[in-house]
Amino acid sequence: MAPAPATPSKRPLAAPPPAPPPAAKQEKTDRKPSRGKVCPHCGKYHDITDRPVGSAFECKCGAELIVPPVRENPITRPAEVTLRVRELQTRHRLSMVAMIVGYLFTILLLSATLYLLVTERQYISGTCAGIAAIAFLVVGVIGTNEWRRTSAELAAERVDERH
Repeated sequence: MAPAPATPSKRPLAAPPPAPPPAAKQEKTDRKPSRGKVCPHCGKYHDITDRPVGSAFECKCGAELIVPPVRENPITRPAEVTLRVRELQTRHRLSMVAMIVGYLFTILLLSATLYLLVTERQYISGTCAGIAAIAFLVVGVIGTNEWRRTSAELAAERVDERH
Protein backbone atom coordinates (compact mmCIF):
# COMPACT_ATOMS: atom_id res chain seq x y z
CA MET A 1 0.00 0.00 0.00
CA ALA A 2 1.09 3.48 -0.84
CA PRO A 3 1.43 6.06 1.88
CA ALA A 4 -1.40 8.60 2.17
CA PRO A 5 -0.71 11.99 0.62
CA ALA A 6 0.11 14.78 3.03
CA THR A 7 -2.71 17.17 3.69
CA PRO A 8 -1.94 20.77 2.82
CA SER A 9 -1.45 22.97 5.81
CA LYS A 10 -4.34 25.25 6.53
CA ARG A 11 -3.13 28.81 6.53
CA PRO A 12 -5.29 31.54 7.96
CA LEU A 13 -6.85 33.81 5.36
CA ALA A 14 -5.27 37.22 5.01
CA ALA A 15 -7.20 40.01 6.65
CA PRO A 16 -8.76 42.55 4.28
CA PRO A 17 -6.77 45.76 3.93
CA PRO A 18 -7.77 48.46 6.38
CA ALA A 19 -10.22 51.12 5.19
CA PRO A 20 -8.58 54.37 4.13
CA PRO A 21 -8.70 57.13 6.69
CA PRO A 22 -11.52 59.66 6.33
CA ALA A 23 -9.08 62.35 5.14
CA ALA A 24 -8.19 60.28 2.06
CA LYS A 25 -11.86 59.89 1.19
CA GLN A 26 -12.35 63.63 1.55
CA GLU A 27 -9.57 64.31 -1.00
CA LYS A 28 -11.52 62.47 -3.70
CA THR A 29 -14.63 64.58 -3.27
CA ASP A 30 -12.68 67.87 -3.12
CA ARG A 31 -11.37 67.45 -6.66
CA LYS A 32 -12.51 69.97 -9.20
CA PRO A 33 -15.11 68.64 -11.63
CA SER A 34 -13.71 67.00 -14.69
CA ARG A 35 -13.97 68.71 -18.07
CA GLY A 36 -14.02 67.05 -21.41
CA LYS A 37 -13.86 67.83 -25.10
CA VAL A 38 -15.12 65.64 -27.92
CA CYS A 39 -13.22 65.61 -31.21
CA PRO A 40 -15.57 66.83 -33.97
CA HIS A 41 -13.84 64.58 -36.52
CA CYS A 42 -13.73 61.18 -34.84
CA GLY A 43 -15.93 61.65 -31.73
CA LYS A 44 -13.24 60.61 -29.23
CA TYR A 45 -13.63 62.06 -25.73
CA HIS A 46 -10.59 63.81 -24.24
CA ASP A 47 -10.21 64.79 -20.57
CA ILE A 48 -9.06 68.44 -20.52
CA THR A 49 -9.34 69.02 -16.77
CA ASP A 50 -5.60 69.56 -16.23
CA ARG A 51 -4.83 71.31 -19.53
CA PRO A 52 -4.42 75.11 -19.59
CA VAL A 53 -7.10 77.18 -21.33
CA GLY A 54 -6.19 78.02 -24.92
CA SER A 55 -3.62 75.26 -25.25
CA ALA A 56 -3.76 73.01 -28.29
CA PHE A 57 -3.36 69.25 -28.39
CA GLU A 58 -3.65 66.66 -31.08
CA CYS A 59 -6.29 63.96 -31.22
CA LYS A 60 -5.39 60.43 -32.26
CA CYS A 61 -7.12 61.09 -35.60
CA GLY A 62 -4.74 64.01 -36.25
CA ALA A 63 -7.16 66.88 -35.61
CA GLU A 64 -5.87 69.78 -33.55
CA LEU A 65 -8.12 70.61 -30.60
CA ILE A 66 -8.00 73.78 -28.51
CA VAL A 67 -9.02 73.85 -24.85
CA PRO A 68 -11.99 76.24 -24.45
CA PRO A 69 -12.36 78.60 -21.48
CA VAL A 70 -14.20 77.33 -18.43
CA ARG A 71 -17.82 78.41 -18.18
CA GLU A 72 -18.78 79.52 -14.71
CA ASN A 73 -22.30 78.14 -14.83
CA PRO A 74 -22.75 75.63 -17.60
CA ILE A 75 -26.21 75.88 -19.07
CA THR A 76 -28.40 72.94 -18.37
CA ARG A 77 -31.75 72.87 -20.03
CA PRO A 78 -34.73 72.00 -17.94
CA ALA A 79 -36.88 69.21 -19.30
CA GLU A 80 -39.70 71.67 -20.02
CA VAL A 81 -37.47 73.70 -22.33
CA THR A 82 -36.30 70.60 -24.17
CA LEU A 83 -39.89 69.45 -24.64
CA ARG A 84 -40.86 72.91 -25.88
CA VAL A 85 -38.07 72.86 -28.48
CA ARG A 86 -39.16 69.40 -29.65
CA GLU A 87 -42.77 70.56 -29.89
CA LEU A 88 -41.67 73.59 -31.91
CA GLN A 89 -39.64 71.38 -34.26
CA THR A 90 -42.65 69.10 -34.78
CA ARG A 91 -44.97 72.04 -35.43
CA HIS A 92 -42.37 73.50 -37.80
CA ARG A 93 -42.29 70.28 -39.85
CA LEU A 94 -46.07 69.91 -39.88
CA SER A 95 -46.55 73.52 -40.96
CA MET A 96 -44.09 72.93 -43.82
CA VAL A 97 -46.15 69.92 -44.93
CA ALA A 98 -49.39 71.93 -44.67
CA MET A 99 -47.82 74.72 -46.69
CA ILE A 100 -46.63 72.40 -49.47
CA VAL A 101 -49.87 70.41 -49.63
CA GLY A 102 -52.01 73.56 -49.51
CA TYR A 103 -50.20 75.30 -52.35
CA LEU A 104 -49.89 72.13 -54.43
CA PHE A 105 -53.62 71.41 -54.26
CA THR A 106 -54.38 75.08 -54.91
CA ILE A 107 -52.45 74.92 -58.17
CA LEU A 108 -54.04 71.61 -59.15
CA LEU A 109 -57.58 72.78 -58.37
CA LEU A 110 -57.12 76.11 -60.13
CA SER A 111 -55.94 74.21 -63.20
CA ALA A 112 -59.01 71.98 -62.94
CA THR A 113 -61.22 75.06 -62.49
CA LEU A 114 -59.87 76.66 -65.64
CA TYR A 115 -60.24 73.43 -67.57
CA LEU A 116 -63.84 72.89 -66.41
CA LEU A 117 -64.96 76.48 -66.92
CA VAL A 118 -63.22 77.27 -70.20
CA THR A 119 -62.87 73.98 -72.05
CA GLU A 120 -65.77 71.84 -70.80
CA ARG A 121 -68.14 74.68 -69.91
CA GLN A 122 -69.21 72.90 -66.75
CA TYR A 123 -69.92 75.89 -64.58
CA ILE A 124 -71.11 74.13 -61.43
CA SER A 125 -68.16 71.71 -61.32
CA GLY A 126 -65.74 74.51 -62.17
CA THR A 127 -67.13 76.71 -59.42
CA CYS A 128 -66.85 73.89 -56.87
CA ALA A 129 -63.24 73.27 -57.90
CA GLY A 130 -62.54 77.00 -57.55
CA ILE A 131 -64.02 77.11 -54.06
CA ALA A 132 -61.94 74.07 -53.07
CA ALA A 133 -58.85 75.82 -54.48
CA ILE A 134 -59.57 78.82 -52.24
CA ALA A 135 -59.90 76.52 -49.23
CA PHE A 136 -56.51 74.94 -49.95
CA LEU A 137 -55.04 78.39 -50.48
CA VAL A 138 -56.17 79.27 -46.95
CA VAL A 139 -54.49 76.08 -45.66
CA GLY A 140 -51.27 77.10 -47.45
CA VAL A 141 -51.36 80.63 -46.00
CA ILE A 142 -52.02 79.38 -42.47
CA GLY A 143 -49.19 76.85 -42.89
CA THR A 144 -46.87 79.62 -44.07
CA ASN A 145 -47.69 81.84 -41.09
CA GLU A 146 -47.17 78.97 -38.65
CA TRP A 147 -43.90 78.01 -40.35
CA ARG A 148 -42.58 81.58 -40.09
CA ARG A 149 -43.63 81.88 -36.46
CA THR A 150 -42.04 78.57 -35.43
CA SER A 151 -38.88 79.46 -37.40
CA ALA A 152 -38.53 82.65 -35.36
CA GLU A 153 -39.18 80.84 -32.06
CA LEU A 154 -36.67 78.10 -32.90
CA ALA A 155 -34.07 80.74 -33.84
CA ALA A 156 -34.66 82.46 -30.49
CA GLU A 157 -34.26 79.15 -28.62
CA ARG A 158 -30.99 78.45 -30.44
CA VAL A 159 -29.67 81.91 -29.56
CA ASP A 160 -30.52 81.31 -25.91
CA GLU A 161 -28.73 77.97 -26.11
CA ARG A 162 -25.40 79.59 -27.14
CA HIS A 163 -25.15 81.98 -24.17
